[in-house]
Amino acid sequence: MIQGLSQSQIQKLSQAGIKTQYELITNLPFGVEVILPFGYSEGQYISQNLEISFFLTAQLIQFENKKNNFKNYLLFQVKTKDGQMMNIFYFGQVSYVIKDLVVGQIYQFLLKKKGDDGKLWSSSKFVILNQHSSSNEFILGKAVDKVYFVPKYSKMGILQSPFFRQVHTQLQDSQYLIPLQDLVPSNSLVPMTIDLKMIHKPQSIDEFKLGLEIWQCFMAFLRLNLIKFLEQQQESKLVNKSEIDLIFLKKMVEELEYELSDSQKKATWEILNLI
Repeated sequence: MIQGLSQSQIQKLSQAGIKTQYELITNLPFGVEVILPFGYSEGQYISQNLEISFFLTAQLIQFENKKNNFKNYLLFQVKTKDGQMMNIFYFGQVSYVIKDLVVGQIYQFLLKKKGDDGKLWSSSKFVILNQHSSSNEFILGKAVDKVYFVPKYSKMGILQSPFFRQVHTQLQDSQYLIPLQDLVPSNSLVPMTIDLKMIHKPQSIDEFKLGLEIWQCFMAFLRLNLIKFLEQQQESKLVNKSEIDLIFLKKMVEELEYELSDSQKKATWEILNLI
């Protein structure tokens, strides 16, 4: 049972092979999408080769259902908070969303810039603004004027990145802590507690990268110690095995009714080393 999740979410995770809280929080994102309020400069993030989106809060003035290359799309005309008029293209499930559109309503649009001149914008998703609610994580319709860093997760079965992001909005901060007191020596560079919230709910790109570095350091520490442990076990096993097997072999040879030839002795020794 993973605290904070619905039974349906737990069932879907289980079907994808995630059955425990530890398995959930160690299913790490492969990257981060930066989502900026419309009008913010994306310069510093472009230089880091990051995926960038924008969210816009605007009033729907009118919309048109258009067709291009046998595919329907919507053309929205909206008015921003500062009175600017702009057009937004929507190429999603037109027949599904068009029936619920309300002219005059305030929406939040998730936008991608098309072209370098900043005049063409497309929306992959939009929802009615919830003016009485906000969230520390990015939830369209509840977003406030701040920069959001949204983790991107690999697909697992039918579960895609938005599902994992939704799941993580329901986890408490304490659920991301992994205590290592009984595993890591006090003089180790690895911290006594690893906080994976830095990776799943980063407040900056630097925090996300630091969280990954700490986790990778811990994984390297575990691998090195596992290799050392296995080497010690193997050395111990070889010593014990050699003593036991030599005694057994000598006893077996003494009980034979005939003397082994040199080739038989050599074959017996080779078989012993393979066991």
